[in-house]
Amino acid sequence: MLTAAKSLMVNSSVDKIYFIIENNKFPYLLPECIECINVKDQKYFAPDGPNFKNNLTYMVLMRTALSKILPNEDLVLSLDVDTIVDDNIDELWEVDIGNNYVAAVREPIRSTGSFIYINFGVCLLNLKALRESKKDNEIIYCLNHFHYRDNEQDCCNHKF
Repeated sequence: MLTAAKSLMVNSSVDKIYFIIENNKFPYLLPECIECINVKDQKYFAPDGPNFKNNLTYMVLMRTALSKILPNEDLVLSLDVDTIVDDNIDELWEVDIGNNYVAAVREPIRSTGSFIYINFGVCLLNLKALRESKKDNEIIYCLNHFHYRDNEQDCCNHKF
């Protein structure tokens, strides 16, 4: 996670990076631009839900609750912790995604015909649109009630 954050700091001019963590005891001293947000006590996903297998899947599911966790942010870039940014990404902030919920990379193997399946490892999320349409609540509900093979990624592809 630190390597991913460092690569982002070096290759962009972002002024804030959020680490979504499970406790308040992050073991390293972090730069001021990084804020840790403890989500251990935020109960968006039931531990006995069909997509909740362990703490790792809980953290993956939390990506779909970012509109609630970050109520003052309208647009965020969500990166998997194993993603390295190796070139300047500042132009991403100039992408007009309109009222679309997400901008991400099409996954060719799972895209068929007119259905475009996107990979959520790197995605620009329109938190404002998710909140305004209440699509975030719909996704959280579905993740708590229906099983998806690839958790939040499949659910979001289905709902978006």
